[in-house]
Amino acid sequence: MRKREAARDLVEVHARPVCRSCDCVGLSEAAWYQPLLDWTVRDAELIAAPAKLVEERPRRGFWKCHAFLRRSHPQWNHKRIHRVCRAMRLNLRLTIAAFERYRPAVSLAIYQKGQFKKTLGDPSKFYP
Repeated sequence: MRKREAARDLVEVHARPVCRSCDCVGLSEAAWYQPLLDWTVRDAELIAAPAKLVEERPRRGFWKCHAFLRRSHPQWNHKRIHRVCRAMRLNLRLTIAAFERYRPAVSLAIYQKGQFKKTLGDPSKFYP
């Protein structure tokens, strides 16, 4: 997206040709003329599927969701499914929910000023 914006700036503001602008920013001319696609529209079915699986069983991780989705939709590869799951923050929600359930009772030691003064003041207590 940023390369396209930089090329657009060169074409519109600086009146450079499209070919030279694309070469300058490292964008192919085919990508310049290709219309932008919104991945949420293209992956609408893929977005709904993992959300439904996680609602049914919140403890499912990415690989279990991937195994279920590959059986029903073999054309979806793991990179595409992982990109959608990461964008939906499904793994993050599972981790936070697990940590919220596990709250051990921990008491921290309370130190007072000068507590170790006597021990640290005697040089014979240190290692040689």
